[in-house]
Amino acid sequence: MERALVLGLVIVACAALYALSRMPKKKAPRTVTTLRRELDKLTHDPRASDSLLERERERSPDASELERLETVLRKLRRERRR
Repeated sequence: MERALVLGLVIVACAALYALSRMPKKKAPRTVTTLRRELDKLTHDPRASDSLLERERERSPDASELERLETVLRKLRRERRR
């Protein structure tokens, strides 16, 4: 009887640990620096990144740098999926 109780508790503890390990992790906030690194990684050329950002600056001069980077990354990923 005692062994069954201990075994049951071990199983419950393992299930709880498994459930906790599967919980989604909080993502780090997206900053201008992290997005810029991501853009440079995708283009493999800082000059190309600058060019894309400059074009986006002309299209939407009132947008923040963070919004511009998100837009450029979204468009670049969409183009690459085609």
